Amino acid sequence: MANNFIKRYAWLVEYLLRYDGASFDQIAEAWSIEDSLNPSHKPMSRSTFNKHLKAIPRVLNISIVHSEDHKYRVDNYHGQLDNLLYSNVSLSAWLDKDKKLSGRIIFEAEPVCNFKWLEDIAQAMSECKKIELEYKKYGDGLTTLRTLSPYCLKMYKRRWYLLADDGGMEKTFALDDRLRCVRILKEPFALPKGFDAASRFRDAYGITMVGAPQTVKIKTFGPETAYWRSVPIHQSQQEIETEEGYSVFSFCLCPQAPEFIHALLSHGATIEVLEPASLRDTLIAKIDEMKERYS
Repeated sequence: MANNFIKRYAWLVEYLLRYDGASFDQIAEAWSIEDSLNPSHKPMSRSTFNKHLKAIPRVLNISIVHSEDHKYRVDNYHGQLDNLLYSNVSLSAWLDKDKKLSGRIIFEAEPVCNFKWLEDIAQAMSECKKIELEYKKYGDGLTTLRTLSPYCLKMYKRRWYLLADDGGMEKTFALDDRLRCVRILKEPFALPKGFDAASRFRDAYGITMVGAPQTVKIKTFGPETAYWRSVPIHQSQQEIETEEGYSVFSFCLCPQAPEFIHALLSHGATIEVLEPASLRDTLIAKIDEMKERYS
């Protein structure tokens, strides 16, 4: 039932985007001839429409406004999360509508996480309440019970991570199969004054902060350059040198983060790290280790 409502919300957003707004009468008429989501072709009542208007900002993080020309329009369709969520829901609705598309649209697997626990963490963040986490570390296999002050949630490579205060230290916890249980406590906590999650991860690649940010320069070769232009790997990315056959990109980030090193290695021989020297040395050591493993 909930999934059906979300598809209705996506239908309404898609309709308003397609026609750059519409009056309630136009929306009600379009809904009355919708086959997949409204097979009975019942007209949309004003009360149902108003409920949709209230739910869409909360569920899809998209606002709909009533403009001076008496049309309803999408007001703030932007942002990576909005685009990801809306596009997935919209395509899912299309699959229901057009069975010819069955098996021809493939979604990535959902993040490995219990969404009830995500909701509990979000609730605790909203109410500034501490949480109790049962957490099993990889490696030693030990399960620990931790009392945390949850600061923010961040998704990286389709996994959710929690940044929290753990006994006076900021730590990051992966909310995957290592998480065993979440409980909201009555004990409150104070969010650090001026805390901003985007600023907190500004110099990070992924979720790990290792050392201070440095200037990183990477040379890309051939067609790989076009890929880096179209899909920047970090918000600080700038193309500072362009020549026939290669380009050089500059970044300001923490270069020794494991996620960043893994990302660079994934590009193989299509790139070369120019600086800092410490990052070049790290990659050389990793490459030598790989050569030794395959020798």
